[in-house]
Amino acid sequence: MDFRVLGPLEVLSERGAVHLGGPKPRAVLAVLLLHANEPVSSARLVDAVWGEDETRELRKSLQVSVSRLRKALGDPDIVATKGTSYEVRVRPGELDAETFERLVEDGRRALASGQAEQAATTLREGLALWRGPPLADLAVESFAETDIARLEEQRLAALETRVDADLAAGRHGALVGELRQLVADHPTRERLAGQLMLALYRCGRQAEALEAYRSARKTLIDEIGIEPGPDLRRLHEAILRQDASLEPPAARPELPRELDAATAPPLVGRDAELVWLRQRWEQAQRGTGSLVTMTGQRGIGRSRLAAELAGDAHRRGATVLYAAGAGPSDAALAALDRAREATSPTLLVVDDADRADQDVLARLADLTPVLPTKPVLALATGEHSETFAPPGANGALDLGPLDAEAVREIAVPYAADHEGEEVPVDWLLQTSDGVPRRIHELASQWARGEAARRVTAAAGRTAVGRAELPPPSPSGGTEDHTRMVHLWVMPLSAPAPTVATRAVAHVGEQVGRLRRTEARLQELLGREPATGELAGALRWPVERVVRLQRTAQAITSLDAPVGDDGAALQDFLEDDAAVGPDELAVEAAGREALEQALNALPARQRQVLTLRFGLHSGTPQTLEEVGAVLGVSRERVRQVERDALGTLRRPETRALLGGHDQA
Repeated sequence: MDFRVLGPLEVLSERGAVHLGGPKPRAVLAVLLLHANEPVSSARLVDAVWGEDETRELRKSLQVSVSRLRKALGDPDIVATKGTSYEVRVRPGELDAETFERLVEDGRRALASGQAEQAATTLREGLALWRGPPLADLAVESFAETDIARLEEQRLAALETRVDADLAAGRHGALVGELRQLVADHPTRERLAGQLMLALYRCGRQAEALEAYRSARKTLIDEIGIEPGPDLRRLHEAILRQDASLEPPAARPELPRELDAATAPPLVGRDAELVWLRQRWEQAQRGTGSLVTMTGQRGIGRSRLAAELAGDAHRRGATVLYAAGAGPSDAALAALDRAREATSPTLLVVDDADRADQDVLARLADLTPVLPTKPVLALATGEHSETFAPPGANGALDLGPLDAEAVREIAVPYAADHEGEEVPVDWLLQTSDGVPRRIHELASQWARGEAARRVTAAAGRTAVGRAELPPPSPSGGTEDHTRMVHLWVMPLSAPAPTVATRAVAHVGEQVGRLRRTEARLQELLGREPATGELAGALRWPVERVVRLQRTAQAITSLDAPVGDDGAALQDFLEDDAAVGPDELAVEAAGREALEQALNALPARQRQVLTLRFGLHSGTPQTLEEVGAVLGVSRERVRQVERDALGTLRRPETRALLGGHDQA
């Protein structure tokens, strides 16, 4: 059950919105939610909702309202009776106001510990829970005035903290417009005025920063009759003398490309190992760093698991360093030195440490004793830890083979286009020895083999029919072109269709991914997606999507046989599916509209939708999987997904996308 007071009062169950009845039951629930998990006396409820002292008649009216609430909520235990009091029982994560307060506190702690990116992301997630003024539909009720004012103050304070986090993350340029509007809406809040001054100064607009101070000072004198406070005056003086402390923070390094898992297959079968690594990383973030080792044979997934942790850390604002043991020693030594000097949360990955030279291993050994006093986690990987692990390592993780369930999870996406065919899990497990890299290779080979088998069978089924086709007419019309699609093949007496089989298998894989993404995007948008929107979701060029759509239609309608000449198929795809400039422009606009709509979502909502619907990766994830990636509960993922889908389907968002809807 989701209870929402950060906007109009709403209650959502698994079946959707709960109809709470008239104004009195709604007001009773609102009072109880403002004091969730606390008993509220009937006298206090009567006074808050009816504005009168408790009488027998009003007590009876209260009982009727409570009875209606219990019936609407479908669970009488949610609103409990305790003597002459009532209490609404709310579990963790069910009340948006409590979730908001928790996220704001988490964001403040992250900012205080130097994790600006993580703080900004967390605070945005909290602010995204707001759907408008709190209890907007009950604002005229006298009981709500104090609580509405309290909640609004919490929102503004959280917004100011989020701006501080963005400034600390170096996003001053993007803040100027937002801060101007905030200052106009709240002209006497000195903290907002100071943030605007700092953002302008860091953008090289010192004169405008000083003008912002003069405007704030005039407003305070004219409206309240006071001078600016000491913090704002000190900032003004620092700007006048161009104090070095006002300079923007150094840009956070990008995630090393060796640890960028954006295009890698999903991590499978390593949940326990990832939890173990995240626990060490959390300790490092709190200032108690360490060195841990991760071992396993080649292809077992050491680098992939390290990349998963690195991406998680980088998204939350940490610095990620990479040292390749098999690479140049100078680069590895530089990364080790940077880790030694780090003062903010830093993850150092020394990959293939067992292949590093003695200078790198000696520097790693020198770093290990100082890590417990630093916010640094060093993760060294290799086949055998005894060849590279220095004394003082805080833990060792040995990656073993994957089990049958993980093998199935890896192989199923390869079989997505082969409906009704069972994945050969036992064969894959036995042949691969449970090594992830081999599982992927073997599953891909199996899928291509199945595609080849179907193509060969299709060729046999249509051999007789092809002989009966009439010859093409000299006019070369549409019917003749359709007939040519049937005749993509070389003579059926040719050897096994190896080249063409590979071509068709590749096209089949792409068409399958296109169709799966189209289905997920239709669920996401609540309508059939436009071609440009498909291109945006897949991160493919619009031309490629149009060609595959036409190819899919042709293959589906013709069930065409294919011979050994793969080039003939490629020529057909290129010639028959050419995209005109007008059509390309329209669909490109559709792609931009979708990207604009998704980018307008808060970062956490965008992350959840991208992972849940498999946008970009082509592989959707479950609520549990997304929760594990983002470090939040399943229920939290579900709530964020609902909010994001609601935003995408609002009238204003539909208006943005509406010009590109398909008929």
